[in-house]
Amino acid sequence: MSLISIPLLIAMVCCLLMCAWVGLSEHQNNKAKSFFVMMMLGFAFVLGEMAVYHFAQYGTGLEARTINGYVVILSVPLSAAIPIFFYLYLKSALRLDSDFNRTDALHLIIPFIYLLLMLPFSTLEIAEKIAFYGKVYHSQTIPWPLSMTPTRFTRLA
Repeated sequence: MSLISIPLLIAMVCCLLMCAWVGLSEHQNNKAKSFFVMMMLGFAFVLGEMAVYHFAQYGTGLEARTINGYVVILSVPLSAAIPIFFYLYLKSALRLDSDFNRTDALHLIIPFIYLLLMLPFSTLEIAEKIAFYGKVYHSQTIPWPLSMTPTRFTRLA
């Protein structure tokens, strides 16, 4: 395990504790609480992905790479949704709007698109996922259903 994994895991645990604290408090309306919890879960999964990535890179076991493959499936759509959840949280907290509207659902199209893009990657076995990342990092050709798979490099786009 690398030294950077330890503070990343501590930050992830802090995010999860904040999710639990906000989820159990009664200071906000339910819509604002749910969007804040989803935003913090997105942060926690991104931090967890970075920690597990470094753990998998320095670890020799197959378990670390298996965990990395599963964490990436959840962290990609949630990391794309962090700004959306932040906007919806601010909108519902400032307007004190506690009802979920159709326009709120339209904002969630982007994370669902990322989730659909992750389906070909999600169906791969762990050895195929490791081979996929090896091809991506060595700039080799990859199959076309996986060419749109969001990796850490394409998420920023």
